[in-house]
Amino acid sequence: MSFEIRSHQFTALIAIADHGGIRAAARSLHLSQTAVGRSIRALETELGVEVVTRTAYGVSLTEVGHVLCDRGRTMAAEKAAARFAIERLKGGVPRALRMFIAPVAAVTVLPVAYTAFRREMPDVNLQFVEIGLEDSLLRLRDGELDLIVSDVGALDVPGEFAQVDLGEDALVVACRSAHPMRHAVALRELVSCEWLVYTGNDVGSCKDEWAPPVLLPVRSARCIHCSSVFALIELLLSTDAIACLPRGLVDSAVLREGLTTLNVDLTAQGVHMRVLTRRHSQVSAPAQRMIDCLCDAARRRAVGRLERGAKRASRSGVPA
Repeated sequence: MSFEIRSHQFTALIAIADHGGIRAAARSLHLSQTAVGRSIRALETELGVEVVTRTAYGVSLTEVGHVLCDRGRTMAAEKAAARFAIERLKGGVPRALRMFIAPVAAVTVLPVAYTAFRREMPDVNLQFVEIGLEDSLLRLRDGELDLIVSDVGALDVPGEFAQVDLGEDALVVACRSAHPMRHAVALRELVSCEWLVYTGNDVGSCKDEWAPPVLLPVRSARCIHCSSVFALIELLLSTDAIACLPRGLVDSAVLREGLTTLNVDLTAQGVHMRVLTRRHSQVSAPAQRMIDCLCDAARRRAVGRLERGAKRASRSGVPA
């Protein structure tokens, strides 16, 4: 039995798997539902089997659909790798760099890294996307992204991705500068406060990407779950809500005047900034240069923090 599967059919099937339905898949592909549905029906007709199961609750992939979806992802990654290899043989360099960068990395290491990158590669088209981490991992695997810079506290990364560590950022409890509880020294004093919870850009998630377990018994039931870091920051600056944030975000130039940190001990591991790339694919020249610039910026930041800590200790008479 011979059959032909077209690339747009693979694309439609992968989009359905990623987004959980034909409507959402069509929206992500900027196509009509009719067009996506037609592609899937044509694929099923060609194969003589169903690749999706349609129910009142949505659409899911059949066993055949899952096999095709996995093969389609592999083909997309190989296609991206082949395109890069051809550019290298032609003596050219890919002129675009597409990356997801999480909030903490964006305000700590990105500005310095961007400046250094631009000096060496001024003509590369940079594209920064803001999506959920799970979605960004899918896009990285499919070759739609070149790299990811994450900042979650604990990330279980599949073995297909390579990691480069950019260091750790401490977690602190923060509030607006004039907050009535700004002088609190124990977590138990904050039980009645309203907490802002950052859930990342994964829509519908209630998982706190930053707060450590020690805060779970302290936070009241009145938590505000924010998938947007900008909404969280605006509420933090203008209301009496409090939040657990990475130190780098609080100390950023935009926020350091409006926020303060509470002198409470979280005794928790901080968030780790990591660069993720496809393990078995060639990293493009712009992507590798950006990784090098991010690593250098992270090293400079670490040295700067040590120097500032030594100066504070010297002024207070306490050994660094």
